Amino acid sequence: MCARIKRIADNLNHLSEPFALKTVLFSLNDTARDALRLLGETAGRIKRFERDNPQAQFRLVTVFDKQLPQIRGDPDQLSQVFVNLILNAADAMESRAHGVLTVGTHLADDQRHVVGFVEDTGAGIPHELHDKIFQPYFTTKPRDKGTGLGLAMVRSIIDAHGGSVRLNSIPGVGTRVEFLLPIPPSFSSH
Repeated sequence: MCARIKRIADNLNHLSEPFALKTVLFSLNDTARDALRLLGETAGRIKRFERDNPQAQFRLVTVFDKQLPQIRGDPDQLSQVFVNLILNAADAMESRAHGVLTVGTHLADDQRHVVGFVEDTGAGIPHELHDKIFQPYFTTKPRDKGTGLGLAMVRSIIDAHGGSVRLNSIPGVGTRVEFLLPIPPSFSSH
């Protein structure tokens, strides 16, 4: 755990520099599950989300593609991507009376990428801020709630993996952030 915390701190210090990737073959499904397990044990705001109760005030839904091909990259850094997106989604629903947080994966339509996503039924992000939210130190949160580094880290990590990030957000409805990661050629169906 200490080594992981050190890696996260190092990543924060090197936001503007390319990441040193520990490249292995792994399942993005396992990485997402690991991030949820970690947050379930440590982050209070995630503990209020119930998985198996459709009537819960705050629900956690997981949608993992069981046929998802493996990818090559750094599972620790991609776990951090899920952690940052999940925490932002939970924060977006904090002032709501209820909400649904969905975390999942699927194969992209092009069959050459896997997609990880986090979706919330929170406040949404105004369209004029869509280009700004991935910039370092930009935040819409109060000073004591956020540093503006989480989404900048997300973009940097995904860029280092040769991937891309997509945002779909509607104020008053919610937000979905997807990240696409390339499938190694030997695992791609093309």
